[in-house]
Amino acid sequence: MNKQYELGVMSSVKADVLDVPWDLVALCATKPDAYRLTMNYSKVKRSDCNWADLLGLTKGHLSQILNSRPEARKYMPPECEVELMRLAGNRAICQWLELAAKGQLRHQSSNREQELLDELAQIRANA
Repeated sequence: MNKQYELGVMSSVKADVLDVPWDLVALCATKPDAYRLTMNYSKVKRSDCNWADLLGLTKGHLSQILNSRPEARKYMPPECEVELMRLAGNRAICQWLELAAKGQLRHQSSNREQELLDELAQIRANA
């Protein structure tokens, strides 16, 4: 073990990976938001620098992933996503993907509501 903080990791990480409250996951507008939620709900509190070390990323790369802009997105490698969930002990990333696929994220449902209102207005205008 190279770093002292790894000692706490080895003793406190268990194999079970639990759900985060679904209503909190639904508030995540982007995948980086889901990463942050995963990190914040971790069984063991860690700094971004510690997370980066454990995931095999540089602190700068992790920062770019967590704070990416739409025109210059940075993505986390899939094996790092799995390791993040394992180390954190929760599956917020998978939950986010599931809600996103169903259109059940908070921002998606508000967009859908506006689409339906626009469609209703169009129907009334044509009637």
